[in-house]
Amino acid sequence: MRLTGGAICPIFLIHRHVAGFLPQQFDQKRFIKAVESAADISIIDLEDSVTPNDKAQARKIAMQFLSSRPNSSLKIALRINGMNTHAGIEDLHMLLECRFFPDYIILPKTESAAHLQIVDSLIMMAGSDTRLIGIIESVVGLNAVESIADATPQTLRVDVWRRRYGG
Repeated sequence: MRLTGGAICPIFLIHRHVAGFLPQQFDQKRFIKAVESAADISIIDLEDSVTPNDKAQARKIAMQFLSSRPNSSLKIALRINGMNTHAGIEDLHMLLECRFFPDYIILPKTESAAHLQIVDSLIMMAGSDTRLIGIIESVVGLNAVESIADATPQTLRVDVWRRRYGG
């Protein structure tokens, strides 16, 4: 994996087995380069790689990218903040306001089917067929994994992340 740039609104380029990272500042040339790359998917991360003070700016950058996205075979995924956070609600509000949707929404800290169902319901009412990827990061989510996996027809996949504490 190659990493370059800062941390306000990174864009991960995923090739079949390689991931890269683009700088956070909105720069049309860099986004065009991402679209023209051999990547299969570009992931815009608004969650862990963005500090709380930079989240509003990261949303603006993501909205600029989504609204200026050229027609391309490159798939776009947007990793928003968890639905049980103020930042997650703001991320979803930004998407609904800008009306430009990614191909996928990655929802970290998914702890119940309701998290995916809320996102699915709102984006479907807005006319989008965006697919959802739930990330389970807690025991609460793990205990609800079956209902999360069956939450909505738009749920593409559910990933379980394990954190290692103390070494």
